[in-house]
Amino acid sequence: MNIKAIFFIFIVSLLYFSCSHRVIKSANQINPTIEIKDFDFDYFSGKARLVVKDEKSTREVKVNIRIRKDSVIWMSFNFIGLQGAKLLVNQDSITFVNNMEKSCYTYSFAKLSKLYKSEINYQTIQSLIMGNRIFKDKKIEIVSKDSSVGLISQNDSILDIKNYVNLKNNKIKRIEFKELKSNNYVDVSYSDFQLVGTQIFSFSNKAKILYKTPKGLFDVSIILDYNKADVSDKELKFPFNIPKRYELR
Repeated sequence: MNIKAIFFIFIVSLLYFSCSHRVIKSANQINPTIEIKDFDFDYFSGKARLVVKDEKSTREVKVNIRIRKDSVIWMSFNFIGLQGAKLLVNQDSITFVNNMEKSCYTYSFAKLSKLYKSEINYQTIQSLIMGNRIFKDKKIEIVSKDSSVGLISQNDSILDIKNYVNLKNNKIKRIEFKELKSNNYVDVSYSDFQLVGTQIFSFSNKAKILYKTPKGLFDVSIILDYNKADVSDKELKFPFNIPKRYELR
């Protein structure tokens, strides 16, 4: 599995979550009684270990992440001491530069939304990375809770979505998406909550993706474990350039 494959698996997981954004509809809805504390920041920076597993292989890379809230997400992927790739997400597109293949890929959200027949945007990707609420402007159908976990369910004829909330810290601990007709399934969990500044942040994120394709079942697990995370109100740099000799794809 090369750096390009790791990138696409990582992005597919984010896009699959984003594609779910289109279907939250219900005629019988109630207001939630579960508090969810979003992670707020001006600038975020972190270093993490990214592990991608499929049926054939396991690949690990180091990732540097920088985010300017509601503006830009920057990632640098490194392995064996080498900078293998960079990723830039802004308000209208995603750009990936592969230094090993000397190539560049750009995907506009407008094009991706048309391809996946749903709204795909920057805000959803940022929320997933930070462990924040995805459907802030969407109503819900069911709310239930016990002594430690709250459940917010959202479903219609296309998708069943379950949001699990840790009631001890009011952070999202798990989100499940299931397509009812295909049984395609995505499960992302957040754990190892630690203080970053004065706020609680998940240092361990895991995603499981089961997706049917013409070539067979797409079965991938993704682990993102932070070893460092920080927030600041001081401006960060987002170095990103595309060498002229690189092939645009």
